[in-house]
Amino acid sequence: MAHSILVINGPNLNLLGTRQPEIYGGQTFESYYKVLQNNYPNVTFTYVQSNIEGELIDALQQAGKETDAVILNAAAYTHTSVGIGDAVKAIVYTLKEFEKNGTELKISSLNEGVESCKKENRSWKSSF
Repeated sequence: MAHSILVINGPNLNLLGTRQPEIYGGQTFESYYKVLQNNYPNVTFTYVQSNIEGELIDALQQAGKETDAVILNAAAYTHTSVGIGDAVKAIVYTLKEFEKNGTELKISSLNEGVESCKKENRSWKSSF
């Protein structure tokens, strides 16, 4: 049985690869997304990026009805959005939040604490 995972990226993540490449690297998110699809061919990935908080909340609420899991990078909203936090609490499955900073990928579950994993060979390894 194939799993479905929604990947949600928040503000300015559409600029990965061009915005501060000395911090975030030169790869676009689209290239990372292709790696995910290639590394997990039995998973159906869907991707949403928005600079608008309400659109991210709508995507989270809809995902709770349609997908098996969510990978969320709320970007700046991670620190400021009560609304996104409330939407996350309403979802009944595992939600992973990540922040890419240089070569380290921090995976945090808003309910489970923090794990770390490293980017290796230009692909991400995670426990999900």
